[in-house]
Amino acid sequence: MTKTIDIHQQIACVTREIALRKRVYQKRVKEGYMTSADAAYEIAAMEAVLHTLRNEAQPDLPML
Repeated sequence: MTKTIDIHQQIACVTREIALRKRVYQKRVKEGYMTSADAAYEIAAMEAVLHTLRNEAQPDLPML
């Protein structure tokens, strides 16, 4: 059985993922497994997802 994951749960999940990426990617860059440009892109991409979800959840709020 598939559980429905509401938009607020999705927002919380993406927020956790961004925090995780910031910690993990910093270490990966330092160790040479990832470039800082790649890390910045991947974090920015997930932040864009968060922005989209927040706008979907509350479309009447001003965009930040």
